[in-house]
Amino acid sequence: MLPKYLECSNEEPDGLCAHQAYGGSDGQVKGSAQTFGISNLLADKMEEVFNRWSRVKITDKYLKQLIQIAVAPNRETLEAVRKGDEDGLSTLYQNTLEQVLEYALSSPTQQMETTKGTLFGAYNAVTGYHQNLRNYKDDESKFKSICTVQV
Repeated sequence: MLPKYLECSNEEPDGLCAHQAYGGSDGQVKGSAQTFGISNLLADKMEEVFNRWSRVKITDKYLKQLIQIAVAPNRETLEAVRKGDEDGLSTLYQNTLEQVLEYALSSPTQQMETTKGTLFGAYNAVTGYHQNLRNYKDDESKFKSICTVQV
């Protein structure tokens, strides 16, 4: 069970959580300590999840399905993927899918025991593509693309 301050991100429809404002330097130290505590807890939980994912084996066919869903830019594309409607997919989407798949199957980081043929490898392929291959107009656009999900 997650602590209350992490649960709120799952309960709010926009995924945001209100944070208590502290006054004065003593309050700022408390707020900073709380933020670091949340960060440490989140890092520990994510490590557990990633370690579990590194033991879940998947096929190349399932890898492609996961990547198709992960790189879908909007609901319409996601619906076309779910229905198997190849004609409803844009060329840009299909090119992105092929680039991520190639990265997933050929990048040296994808050939390690923890990534090759695993659920973690699928996650790592999508994030690796966005961090290492995709071109962005500026650093802010890159950050927003990596740190936000829009579906």
